Amino acid sequence: ISKDVNLQKNLQSFRCHRKFVFDKDTLELYKTQNAYTDYISVANIIDYYNKNSNDSMHMDRLNKYIFLGSGLGLHIQNIVENHNIPISLIIEDDIELFRLSLFTINYSKIFKTRSAFFSIAQNNQEFHKTFSNFYTKAFFKNQFIKYSLFSSNYEEKVDQIRSLLISRPEATYSNERILVKNRKVLQRIKDEYKFINLRKKTSENFFKDKPWMVVGAGPSLQKNIEWLKEHKNKYIIIAPFAALKSLEKAAISPDIAVHIEESESSTKKMLENLDDTSFIKDTIFIFSASVSHSIIDRFDKNKVYLHEDRTKYKLGDSTLAVTSVGETIYSIALIFNAHSVYLLGLDFALGDDGQTHSSDHFKSTKVEEKQNESDDFQLNDNVVYVRGNLKEKVKSLPIFIQSIPIVNFKTQEYKSPEQNIYNLSENGAYFNDIIPLDIAKLKNGIKLDKNKLLKEINTLFDKYSTIKLSDLEEREIDSKIAQIDRFKELLEEFKTSPSSNDDLFLISFENFVSSIFQDEYRYELWEIFTIYFLRICSHVDDLLNTVEIKSKKKHIKKYKQFLVTQIEKIILTYKEDLNMLRTTEVV
Repeated sequence: ISKDVNLQKNLQSFRCHRKFVFDKDTLELYKTQNAYTDYISVANIIDYYNKNSNDSMHMDRLNKYIFLGSGLGLHIQNIVENHNIPISLIIEDDIELFRLSLFTINYSKIFKTRSAFFSIAQNNQEFHKTFSNFYTKAFFKNQFIKYSLFSSNYEEKVDQIRSLLISRPEATYSNERILVKNRKVLQRIKDEYKFINLRKKTSENFFKDKPWMVVGAGPSLQKNIEWLKEHKNKYIIIAPFAALKSLEKAAISPDIAVHIEESESSTKKMLENLDDTSFIKDTIFIFSASVSHSIIDRFDKNKVYLHEDRTKYKLGDSTLAVTSVGETIYSIALIFNAHSVYLLGLDFALGDDGQTHSSDHFKSTKVEEKQNESDDFQLNDNVVYVRGNLKEKVKSLPIFIQSIPIVNFKTQEYKSPEQNIYNLSENGAYFNDIIPLDIAKLKNGIKLDKNKLLKEINTLFDKYSTIKLSDLEEREIDSKIAQIDRFKELLEEFKTSPSSNDDLFLISFENFVSSIFQDEYRYELWEIFTIYFLRICSHVDDLLNTVEIKSKKKHIKKYKQFLVTQIEKIILTYKEDLNMLRTTEVV
């Protein structure tokens, strides 16, 4: 194993970022586009990287390494010391074997001046956390991460790591999208929409005797749609817009409909998929504040309640951190202290036939199992297995799997001792602290007066909503303006910092990035830059860590030019958007 280690980038390594290729016309178009345009802030850097390097080139230094299986650890010592690797991740699923390795090598000596992360007999949730800590440590060095496979038993772990890489926050949600989101939220605040407070309502007892049915658009919804139709008046039904077509066909009107999708095209397709929206004329709506205009303008403003995600203009009171609408509807049921919550169609798994969603979902497709390869590992079409709700294991996709730990976290965060949560999905994924229940064994309660109930829910949500910014929230805007000024000063320092060679340039660049990351306040601009740097820093570092690259000075000059231009554009755009809420412009 030690002898097989080599410095060629694309051999026995994880490519941590998907490879994007930009054609000449696209790059020319980007010269005239604003900072909201997808990929505009990263295109020049990635394109320059692609044109000046290729995957078969060699690293000058190995900076990070993953050991898939410790064995007795002898190869770990050889590889780390021979290549002077500063950061390592050691994975061993057999705790007894790892204990044996403690007698054969001295881990404390090997890693005395190095960083090591250990994943020993960890479950998936624990491993995700360990891997994330390893990944974000010195993230500049993440373009290619070498690994050694101790035995074929760890091949599944290879796929798991690939799944984690393609579902990283910066891989699934760009800084450009956050900038667009930020602008929309500010516009909705200016337009005086109702923002609902989503702090846990521990003392709220309105839903004590009113069970909630949290309906997702998974395959199990279609399978149980007739059951839901029969019992629809015995539950408060909360559902995403993605499930509305199935509900419409079954003549089921949800009491609360939720939508967080920002894409204008996807939202239009979802609305066009419905034959007639009159079946939701009495429905109450909870939208992300950054949904498209085509949906938020379509419904009665008095029945629309907004929440934030990623932004915190309402001091976090309306902010809900999620990756999909499934976690959103589940969280809302817990937040308002519903004592009995049932999940149906919240599968995060494929159906028996490989179907991704209920058949009426406008994006429903069938996924076939295939051999996973590094270059074509995708969020949407590579089958992986997870623990099942009513089955030992079920088929899923990386895009679904990233939601499972978030559901578990929301349960841990919001579930009160008096709340009982049941998962009715036969083919769904398993969730911690949620009781698996065969739907045939569910004892249904009494019929609810839906007309009266909807008026009461409307009044209740009004009680927990605000329209205008408070004085404290106004003062937070001033703090965000001060952060803009700090970041501009840091950029000016970086502009004039020494960069005559790659070491000096990387030191100044890393200091600049570190100064932003360590800022006292985690406002929207801070998150925009966090995602931005996670996307591009390793492209910069890897090119300068390439043996075949000889004339590095010209590359440094080009990179610095790209970085300064894009960072200035992001700061200026964010500043202009903040002006929406100010009577005096930010200067």
